[in-house]
Amino acid sequence: MPHRLNPFPETADNGAAFARTILNVHGEAGQEWLDGLPSLLTDYAQRWSLKLLPPFALSYNYVAPAIRADGSPVVLKAG
Repeated sequence: MPHRLNPFPETADNGAAFARTILNVHGEAGQEWLDGLPSLLTDYAQRWSLKLLPPFALSYNYVAPAIRADGSPVVLKAG
């Protein structure tokens, strides 16, 4: 089983504000999406050979800078 990524490394609230927003807007479906987020990010990182960095502090989408295998910077948006 591949290592699951922590979606909120080095964030002050460990993603709590983001999770509250997702739950308030999407309810049970939001909880299911949040539960699957680590696996989703792991899949994306492996599929596209990305090193994901801590996410931007946004409210409704998971957006994080990343670095491709060739060293070029990219941004991953999920949600």
